Amino acid sequence: MFGAFLLVFALATTGIAFPIEPQPKESAVEKAIRIEPLGQLAQLADLIAVPFMYLISGTLKEEPQKTHFWNNRQLKSGEVRYLSTEGMVHCKGISGTTSAWPIFHIPILGGWRDYVVLAPTEYTADWYVGWTGKGFTFTGVSRVSIHDAVRMLIGHSDVSFFGVRADGAQINIRMVGAGRIGEGGPFAKKPLL
Repeated sequence: MFGAFLLVFALATTGIAFPIEPQPKESAVEKAIRIEPLGQLAQLADLIAVPFMYLISGTLKEEPQKTHFWNNRQLKSGEVRYLSTEGMVHCKGISGTTSAWPIFHIPILGGWRDYVVLAPTEYTADWYVGWTGKGFTFTGVSRVSIHDAVRMLIGHSDVSFFGVRADGAQINIRMVGAGRIGEGGPFAKKPLL
């Protein structure tokens, strides 16, 4: 036993490599954005809200909005620092739109109507969309899983959108279209967040 200890000590002090994997400076988990899937209660709340969301959108021909506080989460500074602006879609704010909460999410009362349509550049599995303001002043992520493209509202402030895989790693996204609530179009049935 003592001989084995001496052998290990001798090998360790002579610089001979052991088959031990080096520890990375920062783990992949630390760089990931944690996305907790929607629970049953949140899914039920979404279902109950659908008729009301159709009403406030002013149209039955488009997928209603799913922007609810229970579907979103604000990111912590430790998560934000790993976001790359290169894979984001950057959008200018629209002057004249309201910033009054909750009016800005109610189109029939003068809320935001303009949206961009976002999709991953190469990723084909489920993903999540997030947003951040200039200088990362506000940063959040939706907990609603997206299967393809998604419509995201544009308000009064500049905003950048980013994509996140289910494991929390950032993916590159691109703008594939734009539109306005109530005007239909090819993206009317895509989720609106």
